Amino acid sequence: MFRNALDGLPRVSRDRLELLEEIVYSCDRLQDSTTPDRAALAAKLSELLDRFQRGRPPKGDSRGGPLPSDNTLSSFYTALMSLPNFSEMPGARHFDTAGSRVMGRYRTDYSGALLFGDQIAAALGLDPDRISSLDDYLTESREKLLSVQQVMDALRQEAGLRLDAPRAGGTDQAVLDLFRKVYPACDLRPEEVRLYWTRCTAHFAVFVEDTRGRDFSDFWDSVSGFRFPYFDHFPMFGFLDTDGSDHDWLVAISERSGEPIARTRRILDSSLMALKGETLDKYLLHDIWGHRWQGIFTRWKEFYDQLKLQDEALVATESWSWEGQSVPFGVLLSHTVDGGEVRWSYDPAALQTWLLREAEERITLAFTQILSELTADLIEDKYRQIKGPADPDLNNSSWLPDLPCKADFSLTDLRRIWESIFAPFQDVRRKARVMRKSIFEAHRKDLADRVSRESLWKSLDPLVEDLVRDIESFHTERLQTRITSGSLYGLAAANVLDLHGVLNRLCAEEERTDRRLCEGYRDLLCLFIAQYFERNPVRNFWVLDEMLDTHFTALVGKARSTVK
Repeated sequence: MFRNALDGLPRVSRDRLELLEEIVYSCDRLQDSTTPDRAALAAKLSELLDRFQRGRPPKGDSRGGPLPSDNTLSSFYTALMSLPNFSEMPGARHFDTAGSRVMGRYRTDYSGALLFGDQIAAALGLDPDRISSLDDYLTESREKLLSVQQVMDALRQEAGLRLDAPRAGGTDQAVLDLFRKVYPACDLRPEEVRLYWTRCTAHFAVFVEDTRGRDFSDFWDSVSGFRFPYFDHFPMFGFLDTDGSDHDWLVAISERSGEPIARTRRILDSSLMALKGETLDKYLLHDIWGHRWQGIFTRWKEFYDQLKLQDEALVATESWSWEGQSVPFGVLLSHTVDGGEVRWSYDPAALQTWLLREAEERITLAFTQILSELTADLIEDKYRQIKGPADPDLNNSSWLPDLPCKADFSLTDLRRIWESIFAPFQDVRRKARVMRKSIFEAHRKDLADRVSRESLWKSLDPLVEDLVRDIESFHTERLQTRITSGSLYGLAAANVLDLHGVLNRLCAEEERTDRRLCEGYRDLLCLFIAQYFERNPVRNFWVLDEMLDTHFTALVGKARSTVK
């Protein structure tokens, strides 16, 4: 029998389920602009969240016990040794014709302390073979960072934009020419597009006041709307796509950067963004420092490559991995042939087990999206602490502005992505023909000498009807976005809020950290979360809150002891 990641986790108590239901309801009402007195409702939400955190149960040995596991230690070492590269990611100098008022205030946590890998490894108790493997990973990340920087340098140089003269004559036209290379379909004027460039990103800020004789509806729809294919542009999810870009220009950037054309395009697709000009500062910090590192210092791109496919119909080849082997949906089906007729069967209990494991893998993809936004919010929140009285606010739309983790954002994101990834379960009856065709194609050749095509197709009628009924039942009982004792959604939402509670506490304690290692530990915390999660994503999100609660500050202390 296949095990699942939920084995051993405590069920959410009735009291916490009731609190969770009230929290979710409050978040939904806060998203509705017609809700009266939302400030009072936000205050009530804060109180509900505090009560929910006070009831967080211990999760015991399933969380790794009193000592950090080897995976925990390895994740921390990798995160810590990534800090110097993280701090230099966007480069020391930026090209800015957009007039950002926030980026100049931002700072990373890394203090420039010399990090001696062998001393840190000894303090953490890591063996030489493991350190060698981790250093290979760090080298790979460093090479990814250099590739991004080389391509973005080439983009700026090819456009003729000088770091020492962002306001030189002809710059506005040069910026517009660059934008047209990327997105030739939009009819803009030189004064209507500005640029904020770093060595890892390029943000175009579009200011359009006079639209007479010009239609920008498609452009603004692209800028403001999200679509599943945008997951391919992880980590910034921008709509700008080099599929429609000037080919000669792409070749020139490839040659100037020394990167292959395919890699050049991938980097540009994940590094370019266009925004309405008035929203630029709201997103710059969030994208550059909050998200861009995720495409360099993690392997989350692999998860997003799967996520963009999760709205497709369930088919016989749908599979998940178990101990290195693929387990397709079709393996559950058995058949016999008698007199030219096929009779199908399957074990309903085995189907339930398969569906639960498939759901776990899809939930993992949802958690990737949650962590992507959550860590970006944690890093963005640093600005609230370091900005001066004359500096602008980021105009964050959360109703929990004083908390690093925004429960109203995370729960909204969870519901949105949950409904998307489980739409194939909900729509299984409407898309039953797709499933039927996939089963037919999987068996057509094997049965060709014993069964006619017509007979094989007709034999699938009762099988598909039974499968649809059982999958619909599974979706109703386990996957709907309702807070019930049997709901995986309720368990996931509770775990997200448990993680919020731990992270908010760690951020509150950050002010007391020793500055020898770094100015704070927010960046390190986010890198650590990412590294730990990706080592065993199906399991580790469920255990992340207590692992951090138990081990993070102690590991920071051990690392600090190596810095003189």
